[in-house]
Amino acid sequence: ERLTIDSTGNIGIGTTGPSEALEIQKVNAGSASVLKFDSTISNFESGVRMIARAQGVEKADFNLFVRNGGAFGIEDANAANAMRFYIAAGTGNIAMGTTSPVSGSLLTIASASSALSIKSTGSTSSASLDFLPANAASDNKFTIRAGGLGGSAERLDFINATDTKLMTIASSGNVGIGTTNPQVPLHVF
Repeated sequence: ERLTIDSTGNIGIGTTGPSEALEIQKVNAGSASVLKFDSTISNFESGVRMIARAQGVEKADFNLFVRNGGAFGIEDANAANAMRFYIAAGTGNIAMGTTSPVSGSLLTIASASSALSIKSTGSTSSASLDFLPANAASDNKFTIRAGGLGGSAERLDFINATDTKLMTIASSGNVGIGTTNPQVPLHVF
């Protein structure tokens, strides 16, 4: 069967046992597409609007779209600053909170509050940001790592490719160069 409507009203295309309101299964080889939205209107976009409700009350309303020119985005239909995620056509630059990625920047984050948070969810792990120079292997990097498990052990470390801590900023505000336990405002070892 090509189309099934089961006793609960679920619709299946390519399946006789749909488990959702609409389930589409690709059953033959060929194009990678399972579903296609195509708009031929000038300066228009194709997309999908998704609305979530709880007890009849709208809780979320998002648009997933491809704009004229090829840009892709996800926007919150209920927010004043609606753009949540945007990939610019041509460059592939990514923007969050705006449709205008900064020229020359792969990632632009626009926010009225904190711009970026990196949080480790492991009970003993640190949050890190790695920098890899052009053509560098993953072990040829510089890392900024926030470590410690609370209290005076919390610190920000600047680390080279051999995992040597070059500089540490302790939670006290003391800075250590060549030491991870600075005892004075600037401790050079």
